[in-house]
Amino acid sequence: MLKIVSLLLFIGLTFYGISQKSEVRDSASLFSSFRNGKVSGQIRNFFMATDNEKGLSDYYADAFGGKITYSTAKFKGFQLGVSQSFIFNLASSDFSQKDSLTNAANRYECALFDVTDISNKYNLTRLDELYLKYTFKKSSITVGRQYLNTPFLNTQDGRMIPTAFGGVWFESSFKKWNVSGGWLVSASPRGTTKWYSIEKSLGLLSNGINNDGTSAKYLNNIQSEGIGVFQVKRKFGNFWNVNFADYLVENVFNTAFAQLDFSVPNKWFGGIQYIHQNGLNVGGNADPHLAYFEKNGQSNSFGLRFGRNIKQFSLSLNYNHITKDGRFLLPREWGREPLFTFIQRERSEGLGNTHAFVLKTEFINKHKTIGVKLYSGAFLTPDISDFRFNKYGLSSYWHTDVELKYQPLRKIKNFEISLLIANKMSIGETYDNPKNVINKVNMFNYNLILNYNF
Repeated sequence: MLKIVSLLLFIGLTFYGISQKSEVRDSASLFSSFRNGKVSGQIRNFFMATDNEKGLSDYYADAFGGKITYSTAKFKGFQLGVSQSFIFNLASSDFSQKDSLTNAANRYECALFDVTDISNKYNLTRLDELYLKYTFKKSSITVGRQYLNTPFLNTQDGRMIPTAFGGVWFESSFKKWNVSGGWLVSASPRGTTKWYSIEKSLGLLSNGINNDGTSAKYLNNIQSEGIGVFQVKRKFGNFWNVNFADYLVENVFNTAFAQLDFSVPNKWFGGIQYIHQNGLNVGGNADPHLAYFEKNGQSNSFGLRFGRNIKQFSLSLNYNHITKDGRFLLPREWGREPLFTFIQRERSEGLGNTHAFVLKTEFINKHKTIGVKLYSGAFLTPDISDFRFNKYGLSSYWHTDVELKYQPLRKIKNFEISLLIANKMSIGETYDNPKNVINKVNMFNYNLILNYNF
């Protein structure tokens, strides 16, 4: 497969080089579509370190890598795309060594590489995209490996390689409507370098615990043919937007998502969100200890956002409540949560009977070269011993993220520096058990990211 990808990239780059020296003569030919193709990519260095509570293990890693993408020009509506990523582990903690006090493994840094092969430092490559796209009027159909950006299935680009999916995807726009969806049969989650069937991708990052407190073991034990997605977006007037989406994970669970947003330019903005989930059949496996979703189970989540824009500054109050109906479940392998209260370096996935209150502030200067974000809030979770509503044993905590971004305007175009500092402090009961603390609360996570896009 790598040889095929390398050949395609070589052909694309060759034609691209030829196109820089010759004029376009026959834009309707197949040769011309390759010759006028587009090459883009990214070089990235990502340093991450975690400072846990005194007495517990700390971690660090420095990853260097990049991605190169080539897509042909359109030929009778058809377009071919391919991209390849690579990573090198320049320096890191020994991820095979577990914490001596808790026997806990590394959580954050290992996902810069491949969590399924933590000893691999150099042979880290992945075929991210390989697709054929057909465009007609304001519609398109894409077949193959591709990136998606939906509320539940998205790139969640917080490591070196983003999440990608394989299958069929369509998009269509008309007037103020946008419709999209498809059927997905494979995934390559963030923090991995291989491709998996949808059913095999579940649980690659973490399994947590079952409702009765036993260890969940649904990895490689789920039966599902794939994910069906349907999404509709509609704009009403000058200020209102509606987004509805439905995700059917065959034989496992269904998720319905609805969100209403309003935005008055340079003034007020806000939104209301509702998410309903229900199990399908036996939740992926007849044995409840091997299933992903509880049989006949359900969950409900409600979200509110209200904020104000003042020139380059924005401020918003965000609230989310997951009810007592059951756990909110979104496979961590497939994307970031769309909750208004989401803050990087922690999830609400696996929680029920939870309230979250978050203040978000953002600033960007007039030249858009400097950006600052400050997100801070309280997440009131059930007691750690309440297994039914606390899948990962996460105590109530206060979470703060500070993110600084700098992008030079003239001297080094397409270069970006990002610094993210995340802090989580326990405000709940941990029962003086370090297993309930390490990599969860009473910790700092530092990230320095250098990106050069071309």
